[in-house]
Amino acid sequence: RSAENLQRELQTVILPDKFGVEARTAISTVAKFLKLWGFKKRIAGQQIYFDGRERPDVVAYCQDWAKKMLQYRKLMDDYTGDDMEVTVSPQLRIWENKHVLVTHDESTFYSMWLEDGESNRNLPEEARVIIQPGTNKDGWWKSMDMVKQLKEQALPIFEALHPNCIDVLCFDQSTNHNAYPNNALVTSRMTLNPKPASKLEWKFRDGWFIKNAQKVQHSFFCTENVAGEDVVMFKGIKKILQERDLWAAARGRGAMVVPSMGCRESCPAWAGLAPRLRVMARVGGSLARGGGTCPAWAGLVPRARVLPRRGGSLAGVGGSCPAVAGLAP
Repeated sequence: RSAENLQRELQTVILPDKFGVEARTAISTVAKFLKLWGFKKRIAGQQIYFDGRERPDVVAYCQDWAKKMLQYRKLMDDYTGDDMEVTVSPQLRIWENKHVLVTHDESTFYSMWLEDGESNRNLPEEARVIIQPGTNKDGWWKSMDMVKQLKEQALPIFEALHPNCIDVLCFDQSTNHNAYPNNALVTSRMTLNPKPASKLEWKFRDGWFIKNAQKVQHSFFCTENVAGEDVVMFKGIKKILQERDLWAAARGRGAMVVPSMGCRESCPAWAGLAPRLRVMARVGGSLARGGGTCPAWAGLVPRARVLPRRGGSLAGVGGSCPAVAGLAP
């Protein structure tokens, strides 16, 4: 798109066809009106957008989803006619229930456009939820808001409108629609030190880890006596790692020790918990026994607040360890 192309279109097509005249339009006039219309002259750079739709796992997911939707469609009403006014009911077997497609979407409106004489109508009960987003207003739409909307509004209305039917709810790929549950073991939600369970925003479930090729159940909560009362406490990341032999005291004020034994590249506990650790190698501490290919090094070392100084050492680190390349400069 350019002013020259628009000038040529005006002189050869628009003015002759619409007005039957031949006219000359200055390029400066065209540029002036382009600015009035909101266009700006910019250099068009090469931009590449990757959406991942051709990834094998995404293709497999879409194929599986499409097959399921085709199966559901056989159990739904179909529509025909010029205005789709004719409803064709599905042929159901005695053990099948009719399925009804329900779509969900979010929209943002900054104002309400009304015709002359039209007022803001009071709409009947519906599944729609209206909020004013913002820090000092209704906040932001989160996954818990969507769950509440489904439980308290959408599903009761659906059951009243379509008794004995099964709802097929379709959502887009918003992060709110694919959020972790309230009890997920997400380390960014955890505290480093113990905290009363009643004061946690999240309700973590118990975890597990692999030790000596055996699956070990691991409770993240304990009961402590506080001021004569038994209080359920979340252990915190530090104590959880200590119980898994992934935290050790060292000289001076303490240091994090990355174990080589039992720490595998595929260890989900270490890869997930390590980036959250705040206490790193300090003065007089050491980072010892790091495996050459251990992914914990790559995740932990960039988080170090104070690197080992006088009397410290990087002992036992494998020559191919990525930590060395990151720390040396």
